[in-house]
Amino acid sequence: MKLLTIILLSYNDVRVLNAIDSIRQFDDILTVKIIVKDGGSNNKLLSSIRNSLNFKYDILISEADNGIFEALNIAQEIVDTPFCGWLGSDDIYLCNIKASHVVRMLSDSDVFIADTVHVSNNRILRKTSSLYSGLGLVKYGFNNPHFSTFVNSKLIRDMKYNQSLRAADLLFFIQLFDKADKIKYSREVCTAMEVGGFSSPSFKKTLAANFQILLFISSPIYKLYFIIGTFSKFLIKLFSILNYKIIPRYIK
Repeated sequence: MKLLTIILLSYNDVRVLNAIDSIRQFDDILTVKIIVKDGGSNNKLLSSIRNSLNFKYDILISEADNGIFEALNIAQEIVDTPFCGWLGSDDIYLCNIKASHVVRMLSDSDVFIADTVHVSNNRILRKTSSLYSGLGLVKYGFNNPHFSTFVNSKLIRDMKYNQSLRAADLLFFIQLFDKADKIKYSREVCTAMEVGGFSSPSFKKTLAANFQILLFISSPIYKLYFIIGTFSKFLIKLFSILNYKIIPRYIK
């Protein structure tokens, strides 16, 4: 029986094969089901993806869509395992945390989160901590690393991404963490996210997305807290970047 679904997003990016390989290494107890939502890649890449999947359990959906948020909605509708996580085609699991640990953490909690590093050409540029998510600060602008987040699937069964918003992912996770009764956090780095990919946007795009959420906040006090949290998050990110520039790190 498969217990954990990983939704993997892809569109004409050969790095998706590395992502699939990292999921296989992450899956130490053979409990992971992979759903690849592909936006319509070329036939050669699709053939390679098919050869990397086990269709006794795994699912490949290859069809044109209207972007990442529609793709996520399509994939999430068919999740049938107790637990779920997400990964982008240009991201990989580093396997400091294994699937067995994720399943164990989610057995008595709603959300399990871990840390993420942002990389370029195998060099680590900065580290993003999920601690702020665990402290409930997502609703104050501390956007959690999505692809180091694993959830009880029941939380997302009635949730969809608002495709009209650039910040649909931020709003989705604000609502998700608001529904969670118990959150567990690990300081271990779970995922490496490629800088510049759709899962790791630029400073300017992230800032614009954060302020788009303000349109959904009616309380003036909450708006103030959200603005303070947003700028606090970017200060933390700045210090992390400076730290990794002084002492370069590389993924193995």
